[in-house]
Amino acid sequence: MQDITFPKTAGWLAFSSVIANVALNAGNNTIKVQTDAGDVLSMDIDCFLVNDLTIANPGFETGNINGWTEWHSGTVAYGVDGNNPHSGRYKAYFWTSGAYGESLHQLKTGLTNGSYTVKVWINYSITPATTARLELGNYGGSTIYTNFSFNGVWTQYSSTVNVTNGQLDIGLYCNSAGNSSMAMDDIVLIKN
Repeated sequence: MQDITFPKTAGWLAFSSVIANVALNAGNNTIKVQTDAGDVLSMDIDCFLVNDLTIANPGFETGNINGWTEWHSGTVAYGVDGNNPHSGRYKAYFWTSGAYGESLHQLKTGLTNGSYTVKVWINYSITPATTARLELGNYGGSTIYTNFSFNGVWTQYSSTVNVTNGQLDIGLYCNSAGNSSMAMDDIVLIKN
């Protein structure tokens, strides 16, 4: 059993996420939420996400790109801020007024071979880029590219690969002549 503290929020319409790393046994496990004698609270739990495929800093909630490897051609064009994230307090973005090529990558190792899906929320706006996409590579096959639509609203994209070498490189890439904004948030890796 593990005790987890749920922080107080500003009210019923103010939500927060609580992340806990828990060792699970093979097979069925039970997740139980209880209050102890003397606890005074009201709780609204939306969902539980059980995932042993944790992406480091998937929503950039550290306020930086820790866990991700940055690459750029020309001007550095990435950042993390709290302006209109998909969820939480932060999101990462690519943008600068001049031409740029920018990417963030994360290599996930120790995977069991099989089918995996990567999901990411993207808000791609201001000026269309030459290329804006999700890149899945180094999994034992050819790199798979999923292009993002230029629409100015948060949209979830997903792509599936068949891992044959125990690893997967997850990349977010934008190549722009300038003034293209690509915001990213809430990256998830799922074993199918």
